[in-house]
Amino acid sequence: MIFQSNRHKQIFEAGRLNLHKPSNQALAALYLLTADHTLWIRTKRHIASSGKVELESVRLGDISTDGYALWKAVKELQTGERQISLCELSDGAVISDRVFRLIVQAVAIARFGAAVLNGSEVRHD
Repeated sequence: MIFQSNRHKQIFEAGRLNLHKPSNQALAALYLLTADHTLWIRTKRHIASSGKVELESVRLGDISTDGYALWKAVKELQTGERQISLCELSDGAVISDRVFRLIVQAVAIARFGAAVLNGSEVRHD
């Protein structure tokens, strides 16, 4: 299951409707942002119609460790600047299994696009 719950899917789909021709990276970022309620509440008004997050405008405040890890992954997807290392991803004490699965799914979305969300066959060239 690509979404962690029906609620996650509903919030993602509602957010996706507000985007105009989003890139694969924007869809991946939206996927991660909508996976954590507090993170979504703090970021949703900072998302442009293109799906790009106005990173400098977001004030996270007190969020969970999982929420912060998702935020770092969003920043890396959007900027290309390293935020999370492979060592951190492989360490279950740093990145929870739930967040690891979400990040892996987001990377697949960033690479292959909406086909991942639809469960369509993804072509490997």
